[in-house]
Amino acid sequence: MAAAPAGSYLFITHFCASSQEARDAEVKYLALLGTGRFREPEEITAYFDGFELLEPGVVPNPLWRPDAEVPAELTVGQRLIYGGLAYKA
Repeated sequence: MAAAPAGSYLFITHFCASSQEARDAEVKYLALLGTGRFREPEEITAYFDGFELLEPGVVPNPLWRPDAEVPAELTVGQRLIYGGLAYKA
């Protein structure tokens, strides 16, 4: 991102090891795809170091500025991918 000019945005989505069920899914995904890694929420957030992370931060994708009401309890599938958006000042 050093080459990106001020005013640029960085958007990241990533598989997240948000629960034991997610870690179990990672094993299955690796068996199917042969490569890849789920990361903890803190590891995903670290990709935004040096940028202004926009609200609501790094969260499961269904919670990132939803257009409709989100269930109080997300399914394992809804918690597999986290996303975030940051601004380069």
